[in-house]
This record gives sequence, structure tokens and C-alpha cells, in this order.
Amino acid sequence: MRKRKTGGLKMNIFDFAMQMEKDGEQYYRNSAQKTQNVGLKKILGMLADAEVKHYDILQKMKKNETTQLPDSEILS
Repeated sequence: MRKRKTGGLKMNIFDFAMQMEKDGEQYYRNSAQKTQNVGLKKILGMLADAEVKHYDILQKMKKNETTQLPDSEILS
């Protein structure tokens, strides 16, 4: 039986997820700057802020620190 070789870059799952949160935050902030719609600008800002919180949670999880997930107020 032959072993399969897997190519590609190995990345820590936390590093990957944290990068996704950073990318998401940047996307929402850039989109907010481009729109003239005040309501949409506010929503995009809230989404960007949520991505920052997600990043902080993942960073604590990566360090094996205790973290408590906050209740979401996005849909409230």
C-alpha cells in the first residue's frame, strides 16, 4: 500500500481562521467607506467590529486561554 503525498502549505487552523477574520474586517471596512447609504455603512461597521471580536476569541483559544463567547447583539 502506497502512502499518498499531500502537497501544499501546512497552516495552523487558528492562524487560518484568524487571517479570515482580519480579511473579513478589512472587507467590511472598505465596503463601508465606499457606500453613501448611512444604514448600510452602520451595518458594515458592526460586521467589521464583530470580526475583531472573533479574532480576539480565536487568539485566546490558540493560546489555550479561557474565553467566554459573548452574546450576539447583531440581530437585536
